[in-house]
Amino acid sequence: MPEYDAAKESTVTLQARLARHVLMKGFQAGSFVGVVAAVPIQALLTRSISLPKVVRAAGISSIVGTGLTGAMLANKMQSIDREGYEDRVYRLYYNEGQNHVDEVCSWATLLGLAGGFALSSLGLAPATGLHFIGSAATGSAAGLLAAIMTMPAKHAKPVAQMVEDHVKLPGN
Repeated sequence: MPEYDAAKESTVTLQARLARHVLMKGFQAGSFVGVVAAVPIQALLTRSISLPKVVRAAGISSIVGTGLTGAMLANKMQSIDREGYEDRVYRLYYNEGQNHVDEVCSWATLLGLAGGFALSSLGLAPATGLHFIGSAATGSAAGLLAAIMTMPAKHAKPVAQMVEDHVKLPGN
């Protein structure tokens, strides 16, 4: 990996890199939650799974996830100084596990979007914005699962460690 010096970037570029990362995570999380929630709910309620409904749920959830992370980002960015941006962007650049997830999810998102366009052009799905966002989101959710399954062992983190990193447990 080539050397990266965040100090050589303008503040606006650093902010854009951080915003891209945060919004991408919001889209990925929303997509995954939408698919994971839609499938069992549909199976329980209707005893069947409708792909158009899963795509719709993923689309709505990805929009919500992106919007929520965008709002949180806007609030947080007010308290980050230049050095904070440099540090965060530098760490993102060298985080190979995160880069793996982002690359796999990006390709899967594009494949999902292409599939959505193909279905619409064949008349098998509506040509609506929500359908295309949902198709991309469904691809993103599949990509997230694929990224986790193909994560090189040196970057994989046990689930217990991920929970500990993000959840304040009693006694800790």
